[in-house]
Amino acid sequence: MTTPVQRFLLTARPARNHRRYNPWETARICVFIQEADEHAALNKLNDILSARRWELLRIERHDLLIEDRLRAEGGEVWAAYESAQKDGYHLSEFPEHFAAGSRQRPSVPPRFNESVVDAMITDAGGRRLTAEERGIETENADYLLDSYVFELKELREEVFDDDKVERQRKLASLLIPYHPSDSEIQIDQAVLTAEDTQIFNDLVGAPIKNAVKKAASQIRATKTKLGLSDWRGGLILLNSGSFTMSAERCFALAKRYCSKDTRQIHEVICITQSFNTNSFDHQLSSIFLPREPRSSVAERLFVGWKKQLFVLMNNWMSDGMRNATDPMEPPVPIQFLAEGRVFSWAPVLPPSSWLRHSEN
Repeated sequence: MTTPVQRFLLTARPARNHRRYNPWETARICVFIQEADEHAALNKLNDILSARRWELLRIERHDLLIEDRLRAEGGEVWAAYESAQKDGYHLSEFPEHFAAGSRQRPSVPPRFNESVVDAMITDAGGRRLTAEERGIETENADYLLDSYVFELKELREEVFDDDKVERQRKLASLLIPYHPSDSEIQIDQAVLTAEDTQIFNDLVGAPIKNAVKKAASQIRATKTKLGLSDWRGGLILLNSGSFTMSAERCFALAKRYCSKDTRQIHEVICITQSFNTNSFDHQLSSIFLPREPRSSVAERLFVGWKKQLFVLMNNWMSDGMRNATDPMEPPVPIQFLAEGRVFSWAPVLPPSSWLRHSEN
């Protein structure tokens, strides 16, 4: 009598030390495991994925296979079943990215960065501080526009990235009560109560809070140095790396910290650039906040933003969509372990157009 075989259909990301796949090249994986006990099969699954350098994001389906049905069906499924009976397990990979495993970097768009903001400020009628105005080894802001002193801050890292261990631990403690019996938990704040949403905001907002505190200090120093005590302060927050935080949340948190923690910042501009790719198809988004109605200075910056965004993307397209000097990074799924659970988030990939073409 043969040993039962259990099948797992799952989504996974490559481990950082994977020999073939880039960190963003997710895959659907099918694993047949020769094991009667469900708990033991799950333990074997984790060992198999680790040995093959994959990290579980979520299990889509888990079932106990019926041998007679598979034998009658034949084909690849029956071959995988026989392989599992012979070797203990069988694993099949179905990459979700074009040319996955080739170690090639996909074409990615240029980043809306500091040099682009410089041009945006110029379009709005402002300018950078001169070297003399900045001084030597002193704190200073970046721009003067009308009667505002503006400071630019960039967010280029994911707030729950692999090196943010303490933040991940706090997030796990926050989410577990909402998923008491789940072994895999998706990072989704929609399930939280209003009170816990505030705790979540404090976690994701930590980099913004630090940026606001630093910007306020720089604005204050510049106003004092240049004798601009009656000028107002402004923050331009540029998020091109934290994909789990929406533009609206980023803007709301920046405004909250500016009003709560400092009296130096009176105008908040938030520009969020997001990017999803399956390494062939791209989905790009750039959002400027606040929306209408805007103050006069925010409206002028909005017009400058639209112009410079057009120039940036047009130049990239004209250059054959080749990678720029300061390119965006393909979003990498988040996965970490805490208290015996798997916590994960993965970007929604664009539809795979090359597969549709192959079907025609």
